[in-house]
Amino acid sequence: AAIFNLGFSDKVVTEAEAREGRAAASTISPGAPALVFWAEIFGLEKNDTVTMSITGPGGETLVEHAETMVKAKARWFQYVGKKLKGEAWPAGKYVGTIEVARGKTATKETASASIPDLSASE
Repeated sequence: AAIFNLGFSDKVVTEAEAREGRAAASTISPGAPALVFWAEIFGLEKNDTVTMSITGPGGETLVEHAETMVKAKARWFQYVGKKLKGEAWPAGKYVGTIEVARGKTATKETASASIPDLSASE
């Protein structure tokens, strides 16, 4: 399998938006309604397991989802995310990780997005 396109957004994105380069953000607003990590993968085989997660600035896992393919997929688009609870996301670096496991081998890729500390500029 090949992980070829991944990133963060402040909303659920479509496969077309991701493919056209209109979905990835390196900075997310502290008041964003959601934090979404998305990825596009080629060449999944039956029984491959895809695990996606988002880790917050303190190293805590905000969300994790694993799915085992019931059939081969030439191309697959998936996302995981978390809705904002409260007034703002904590400032810092958020890391999205995707891992494709096939038998005893695994392919892993990461992407990151930062949420600025707006209180520092006041």
